Amino acid sequence: LGSEKIIIYWVGEFYSDSIILLQILVLGTVFGFITKPASYLFTAKTLYKYIYLSSIICPVLFISGVVLLMPNYGLAGIAISKLLAMSGGFVISIVGISKITNPMKFFRKWFIQLLIICLIINYTLPLLFKVFFINNSKSTLNLVLLLSTLVFTVLISYFVVLCSKEKQ
Repeated sequence: LGSEKIIIYWVGEFYSDSIILLQILVLGTVFGFITKPASYLFTAKTLYKYIYLSSIICPVLFISGVVLLMPNYGLAGIAISKLLAMSGGFVISIVGISKITNPMKFFRKWFIQLLIICLIINYTLPLLFKVFFINNSKSTLNLVLLLSTLVFTVLISYFVVLCSKEKQ
């Protein structure tokens, strides 16, 4: 959401082409909400084959993606390859989790609430950015304020989800 402003405030408008790279890389990190806890679960349940499979498949996806995509897409090809590798790790994690328990149980528990929070953030943050972050030039102060706003938003969202789950 804030990648355009982050890039502009951090390195200036001259690097505006890197906005799409940041957006693709951030999208790839979304899969971490499953892959990281899944790796701990696989270790605890001694299901090492999923860890090994992920350790083999993810780099293969990344390297082959770079080889195939970089000639046509340049640096975006590297970011897309990273997204593909993270997606592959996500699929492996879902398959491994399904051998232990029903992953839909977790998705049902969290998905609706997270979707509502994401929709609210998706529509309110851009409005907030238009009001408070008018300057579109390199600015350390604006970068710090923007990052603080984003961190504050994430923390508030986290506590809203956490508090509502404790009530249930």
